[in-house]
Amino acid sequence: MSASLPTAFVVFGATGDLMARKIAPALFQLHAEHRLPADFRLIGFARRDWSDEDFRVHVRGILRGHAPRADAESVDAFLGRCAYVRGHFEAPEGYDRLRRDIQGQNALLYLSVPTASVPPILSQFSRLCIGRRPGAWTRVMLEKPIGWDGESARALDAALAGCFAEEQIYRVDHYLAKDALRALAGFRFADGPGEPRWNAERVARIRVRLWETLGVEKRGAFYDRLGALRDVGQNHLLEMLAYATMEKPASFDAAPVRARRVELLRGLVPPQPAETFRAQYEGYRAIVGVDPASDTETYFRAKTWLSPRRWQGVEIILEAGKRMPETRKDVVVTFKDGSSKTFDFDYSRQARAQYVVEYESLFLAAFAGDQTPFLSVEEIDALWAWTDPIERAWRNNETPLGTYAPGTEPV
Repeated sequence: MSASLPTAFVVFGATGDLMARKIAPALFQLHAEHRLPADFRLIGFARRDWSDEDFRVHVRGILRGHAPRADAESVDAFLGRCAYVRGHFEAPEGYDRLRRDIQGQNALLYLSVPTASVPPILSQFSRLCIGRRPGAWTRVMLEKPIGWDGESARALDAALAGCFAEEQIYRVDHYLAKDALRALAGFRFADGPGEPRWNAERVARIRVRLWETLGVEKRGAFYDRLGALRDVGQNHLLEMLAYATMEKPASFDAAPVRARRVELLRGLVPPQPAETFRAQYEGYRAIVGVDPASDTETYFRAKTWLSPRRWQGVEIILEAGKRMPETRKDVVVTFKDGSSKTFDFDYSRQARAQYVVEYESLFLAAFAGDQTPFLSVEEIDALWAWTDPIERAWRNNETPLGTYAPGTEPV
């Protein structure tokens, strides 16, 4: 029955940055390519005192910036699918209206909000039993960071479990939707020369790197709470490593793929403080929203190891930073014979805006109920199990914070 129902895509935080940069452009592209579900509706949920038409004007402005050459009729048709619900995250009135608005429809609830706003939203979902609507499916998507550390992540997952079954929860790391990950898996697991060389007998080192020439720019307040390790290390880098080193799944359905990722991540050995390096680029503390005495790292490097026998003794370097001398997003496997293989994740030359392609893939997977490119609860726990010891050591200044000039490689 649910397959024939209309689908409502509800964005909490619909006036925010993520909506403008990723969500609306990706949904419009799917609309233009006729790949959205039939009878699709986009519902914005936010605090501003807007009408449906006000919201449509807002979305039109987003599309004008991201798709200036889009067909006018296609834009108008997409805007005709848009509606708005005014509501505060802590107050019941907006949710009551939303519950009525999505009655008899499938619903994908996208939490494009700060982590602190998630619990009050989930409290309202629980009050309305919004995850349990007979005859229609309900799914929830939420962005990283999933928690601040392992303890807070487990508390958040417990709150999610009070409203939704695990198969209804879609935790986003957009790197899991990148074509480069599929290419890496294809190289490794297709019949060919790749996989037989993929072990400690042949491999000397694996380097996973996310260098960006851009700085923090307008994300000062947000970034200063995270730092490079939590922003991209705890998620993107570790997922790239997982695909580079996990065992071949029994099939490429969601459950076996996610199980292999978890298995690999649980085998990661947290580095000792002396095996990590952290630094902050000069001028970072002058950015709006950044603490003038901030000790937040904008660059880190960690040497780590994997406990499974297949990879014992192989050095693994994880590295990420802002204001670097060049953009490098790659996995480099160096073999003991001196040869190497590079998998490039740099999409800067794509015609479409950064991340939009990945979000198109994520949305299509969520509509279809495919959890492959999303993080499981066990995966989140394994990611934090590696990250938390590093963060604790840094808080105790066991790895002193260095500095580097923008446009240079920290040493």
